[in-house]
Amino acid sequence: MESESDNLKRVRGWIKGQVEYYICFCKVALFIAAAVYCHNFVNYNVISILAIYFYETLNEDPIIRSALLVNAREALQVVVKVGVYAKRSHLRKIIILSTAFYILGLTLLYLSASDRISNTYLGQHLISGLIAAGKAGGLSLLKTYLFDELIAGHEKIPDIDYNRAEWRADIWVWVSLVGVFLASFTTSSFTEQPWSGMFLNSVYLIGAAGFFSLLGSFLSHQTHSSTESESTKGHHLKCPHTPDHHDLENNGNEMPPQSSQGIAGAEAQQQKSSSHTAGAEAQHQSSSQTVDAELQQQKSSSKTAGVEAQQKSLSQTACAAEVQQKNSSHTAGEEAQQKSSSHSSVKQENVAKVDLLKMIPMWSAFIVPGLVISTANIFFSIQDDNMEAHVTTNNFLLAKDALKEVVAYLCQFLVSKRLSKSEQNLALKLRLCLGMMFSILCTSFARRVEVQRLLLDKSEDTERSMSDWWLAPQFCLWGLMEGLAVSGLDEFFAYHVSNSMEAYGSEVLNRIPVEIAGSILSAVCVSACKPWFGDTLNQSRLDNYYWIITVMSWLNLCWFFFVSTCYSTKVGNEAIKPQ
Repeated sequence: MESESDNLKRVRGWIKGQVEYYICFCKVALFIAAAVYCHNFVNYNVISILAIYFYETLNEDPIIRSALLVNAREALQVVVKVGVYAKRSHLRKIIILSTAFYILGLTLLYLSASDRISNTYLGQHLISGLIAAGKAGGLSLLKTYLFDELIAGHEKIPDIDYNRAEWRADIWVWVSLVGVFLASFTTSSFTEQPWSGMFLNSVYLIGAAGFFSLLGSFLSHQTHSSTESESTKGHHLKCPHTPDHHDLENNGNEMPPQSSQGIAGAEAQQQKSSSHTAGAEAQHQSSSQTVDAELQQQKSSSKTAGVEAQQKSLSQTACAAEVQQKNSSHTAGEEAQQKSSSHSSVKQENVAKVDLLKMIPMWSAFIVPGLVISTANIFFSIQDDNMEAHVTTNNFLLAKDALKEVVAYLCQFLVSKRLSKSEQNLALKLRLCLGMMFSILCTSFARRVEVQRLLLDKSEDTERSMSDWWLAPQFCLWGLMEGLAVSGLDEFFAYHVSNSMEAYGSEVLNRIPVEIAGSILSAVCVSACKPWFGDTLNQSRLDNYYWIITVMSWLNLCWFFFVSTCYSTKVGNEAIKPQ
């Protein structure tokens, strides 16, 4: 019994330690998590299925124009995010401003869906741009702001470090994501209402997100004063810069007290001797000798005082020279420090340039996976809209993202915790290769499902008889591809670049080939394959388009095999070239 109770206490203590390490209960985190929940809810229930809205409302070339609108929004969103990341010191202002853009874009969507303004193709591009600016300052910046807040509030969080703060920020984001997942099963009325109602409710939710962000900023710890105190600015010196002239003058003019008393005594004695004994010459001579001696003593004392004053002035001059010498040496040290800092900054810039050039071949291998992601983001939801509905598209997307996070966490745990530094490079390459193979399987399975759907729906007048459960495998393969390849690219970037460049990988640099280049290539491919797309999905040959993407993915896998041989294995600070 005692052993069981001890084990139970140990388990409780371990759980308590894990909770205290990974979870931080504070008001700011609560408000930011509420804002993240609102953004996630709108993103999964409205923004992620905007391709369906464009497909249903546009009159001319709806599939191609829907694809171009979504691709333009995704590319512009990353471009805005790159510019926003450079202004990270103004996160609060950027979050509020992006919320205003988001609300404006959703309001225009509501007016367009309710036929209060004309629904034109150019107007939809303007709305997509506003939504892209709003999303760029949404989830990623809120997570970054929460991370900075946990670091800034380290006085109330014992033993805080960056890894701990990052885990705590991720926990709050995951909690909000779980809340969206649970809410998707209870708020089916949200997705069943018309588009105008969905857009109007989205305006309310994004407005609530801005309100929660504003409340969180009022309780923020990130209020650092930019001015220093005057006590830190002053220089503490041994000697003053200038001598004290007042004391010097007093020392030079002050007469010694003994010499003044001797003069007064001599004068009194002389008057007394002249009045009483005028004829006593010997006494007169002795008194005059005394007076001469006292006068000589007075002169010698005045000379001594002058010498002392001169010595004081010389000592003060030497002290001033010493201070000036110290100031000059301090100035020279500052100049040397500035030169060394400028030299180190130039060196860091050169290292950063080398790191970026070194990553270009690997980035080129991720343009086609970005094309696969853009294709899935557009056409999977349109496929779901043309099949018998059993599961909503937002539930598929939530399951895909959950699978992505689980796979990314497991891979990170197995690679970084279980393998040595020399084995991690090979493990990362295998992970990226496996992710690209899943991208091939994703488009291949989507093609097979589309062929089967077209066989069952030979005309658009027939009822949809194929269940959308057939889309579940391709959504799962999509999540596996992102968890292995896209998340693996972030770790691969962190492995092969310097420490100062790691933070720019997952937020900015790795998004350029995957999202920007992938979206541009998707727009080019859709425009080039225009004869395969009709006014409806049943009149289109989406299976042929999937086949083209699959072939490009196979060729890209061969290119990845060639590129991966260019990267060496690190052991500490050294690199081992592959034999």
